[in-house]
Amino acid sequence: MADRSGSASSSGGTGGEVISLQGLTKRFPGQRENAVDSLDLEIPAGEIVVLVGPSGCGKTTTMRMINRLIEPTSGKIVIGGEDVTKINSDQLRRRIGYVIQQVGLFPHMTIADNIAVVPRLLNWNKPRISERVDELLELVGLDAGAYRGRYPKELSGGQQQRVGVARALAVDPPVMLMDEPFGAIDPITRDRLQNEFLRLQETIRKTIVFVTHDIHEAIKLGDRIAILDKGSRPAQYDTPEQILAHPANDFVVDFIGPGASVRSLGLTNLADIELDKIPVVELADSIDKARALLARAKQDRAVIVDGDRRPRGWRRAADLEQGMSSGGGPLAILRRSQTVHDALNELLRTGDTIAAIVDSDGRYEGALRLETIMGLTAHADAARAPVKDAQPVAAQRGDAG
Repeated sequence: MADRSGSASSSGGTGGEVISLQGLTKRFPGQRENAVDSLDLEIPAGEIVVLVGPSGCGKTTTMRMINRLIEPTSGKIVIGGEDVTKINSDQLRRRIGYVIQQVGLFPHMTIADNIAVVPRLLNWNKPRISERVDELLELVGLDAGAYRGRYPKELSGGQQQRVGVARALAVDPPVMLMDEPFGAIDPITRDRLQNEFLRLQETIRKTIVFVTHDIHEAIKLGDRIAILDKGSRPAQYDTPEQILAHPANDFVVDFIGPGASVRSLGLTNLADIELDKIPVVELADSIDKARALLARAKQDRAVIVDGDRRPRGWRRAADLEQGMSSGGGPLAILRRSQTVHDALNELLRTGDTIAAIVDSDGRYEGALRLETIMGLTAHADAARAPVKDAQPVAAQRGDAG
């Protein structure tokens, strides 16, 4: 994963701040046990920390205590060195961006007005608000001219969620809280929003506390993951790589479930692996040249590219008589910025065994065979072993650095 540990955003705005939860406890009236039981957790500046665990473990309660939508029974919440349990809760919330699953846009207000809610509360002037609205819409991938005057009902669920993120960023807060923000969106849109969110975080570098019930989402998005047991007790708090390779105990193993080696593929970018070599033939090449190329390479398939080296399909040696104007079936194409897990999904979708890998301009760079992916999963399985005597891993203050 990219390093997001910087304290300032590359765009010149406010970066993230360290969040320190110290002995944080919540007991609701009438309950015999604490919903959150003396939680110590250090969340580094500029990172995405995902809270995940079984239903009722206290992950959402923990997150809501950070901006004091729920008041803690005891303990401290320190943000940027300041104990925020001692300041006005309304003022605190204006310093923290908050994104929820249902988005929560005001239906009677335009998109621009929804984004401008907190800046207006802070008495920003109209030109400054208008400039910020346009800047944020562009940042989340929505054309300001096309969307600022629309109403929420005129947007898709994915577009509304982008507006929700823009609104949370309106006053450039150092901290963002996200409570299952992509949970109510269809899988394809959800995957795209997750990718956009990671791209956005590379620019804004906020400290983000992200709650989800989905371990796959946690692995994809988190710089660190806190797997919480009952009472928000961290069973393990570490990087996704370490959790998948070295689960701390049986609870973590059971929560991750089967397929950890496949999930680990989502942590490996295609840019980080050696690609397979497949013969390359241009559309303008003759059939004889293509046949000779395949014979020299001792392979039965070539990738067909156009004059700009953009892949157009595959051709097997036995099919060369049909010419090279089209490929031999659906073509899996992925960019080097995508993951090996993305490549596996695309191969399963197309039913093929080889994917074409392209650069940011769509030019062919190499191939990835299904056998290569299987080799990576076998390597991950061999390396994976529970650390039976491990502590809850970096759950204590000072261990998360």
